[in-house]
Amino acid sequence: MTALRLALVQLAVSAQKTANLVSARSKVLAAAKAGANMVVLPECFNSPYGTQYFS
Repeated sequence: MTALRLALVQLAVSAQKTANLVSARSKVLAAAKAGANMVVLPECFNSPYGTQYFS
């Protein structure tokens, strides 16, 4: 059985979707390079969390 190496990512998000994706990708690649075979991102990693951002 393969061992599970889990990485939990915490990152700052902005209203810029592309910037959020670039940041998340960078963190995922770094975690994989460090040996993670599963990476968990925050629930709202691709958008700022606050009611003022929802229409």
